[in-house]
Amino acid sequence: MPSPKQPGTWLRGRPGDWAATNQPFLKLPGSNRLRTLPDGLWLHFSPSPVDPYVDILCIEACSSLQNLLDKRSRFSPTTSSLMAYCPLDWLLGPAQPND
Repeated sequence: MPSPKQPGTWLRGRPGDWAATNQPFLKLPGSNRLRTLPDGLWLHFSPSPVDPYVDILCIEACSSLQNLLDKRSRFSPTTSSLMAYCPLDWLLGPAQPND
């Protein structure tokens, strides 16, 4: 739903349709091997082509302190930047079942 406080669209990237092979993921820019597949991934796309951006919300399920520290280090802003990779067929797909 559109919001005056935050225009644009939030789309759920993960978990998505289990039958779909192409779902968004995070990666290091320029790398084709190291992928980060968060348990939950939401992407907020800018409505303006003049100011394109994507806000990313990642959710990780952790069962232990060691697991939490490992996952937290992947998303730390001091390590490096991450890029959201969204396959074209996912971007052009319906946002809701009846779209």
